Amino acid sequence: MVEVANALHIASSTTSLLTCLVVLLYMLHPVLDGGSLPRPIGLLGSSSSSTRGERHQHDCLLAVSDGWWQRTDPSVEISWANLPSHIAVRNTKDAFVAYNESLAYQWAWHPHSECHIQRRDRPEVRQVFGNKRLGFIGDSHVRYFHNWVATALGGQEYSKVDSKQPQIKHNKGQHIAPLNVTMAVNMTHLASEIQAYLEEWSEPWPDLLLMDSSVWHLFTNKNISDYTAQMLGLLHTIKSRVPPSTTLVWLSPPPRHAIKAPHYVDLPAEWIRLYNRVAVDLGFTYPAGPAHHLDLYTLALDCLPWCSREGLHVVDTVNELALQILANLLLQIDGWSH
Repeated sequence: MVEVANALHIASSTTSLLTCLVVLLYMLHPVLDGGSLPRPIGLLGSSSSSTRGERHQHDCLLAVSDGWWQRTDPSVEISWANLPSHIAVRNTKDAFVAYNESLAYQWAWHPHSECHIQRRDRPEVRQVFGNKRLGFIGDSHVRYFHNWVATALGGQEYSKVDSKQPQIKHNKGQHIAPLNVTMAVNMTHLASEIQAYLEEWSEPWPDLLLMDSSVWHLFTNKNISDYTAQMLGLLHTIKSRVPPSTTLVWLSPPPRHAIKAPHYVDLPAEWIRLYNRVAVDLGFTYPAGPAHHLDLYTLALDCLPWCSREGLHVVDTVNELALQILANLLLQIDGWSH
């Protein structure tokens, strides 16, 4: 019996070894054939995410967010005129010194043969948004991005208002006459507040409506089930009230930088990711849902620490990147430019 058991053990070990060899040879086949090892599919912003570009090759609405941060030498001056068009932004003023090395970054799109995605200069950006009504509803992350878009279009920024002021003080509208652009911003904190605001909407619906809500729910409630219920209510109102002609964008807030904002212990960075996933899991965002995802979390995660303004909000370089992604997204949508 012992000899039989030993024989079976040897046979089993031999089979396992042969199986491992077969798998190893399969993985090395591209290398032996002159290629390279297959890369895993990484998150947006990872240098190992080239397969993501292949996956989004035929969906330009997803391809507009398909890129990654690259480290650059801040001492090398490159004019915008000479910068390759697939580089959306190049950071120089926010470069920082760490471990005796000066670091700067640029963000580049993966190539997409079927999508006309490239960096847009200010005249092109203004043409994209010209003759449009733009709506912004959300917290300070929306306010910062609204201000960046307004400045790019030649409009005015919206200053922070004390939370004790009446709600009417938290709304601002403006008309940028040279471009015939109307911009409106409403400062809210929770998804339920956005839902109530949309249910009472009486003005003409905007061409673009950009929203966010997760940070304050995380800051004050910390109950994902309750947040999910609020998001479901908001999604129902959007589907029943907002016309298909309005392009919806959902803004995910960036991760908190624990070193720059150590006192915000009620905003754990890892939980921001969980809250951001709710909109995706509910089918709130494209391609399953009505809203396109402008994901500041992913964009900012791979450029910490330099891209965090004060630990909570992103620097202007990331706002410009978000504007470049949004402008390219809108140009991919049928009927936007008409």
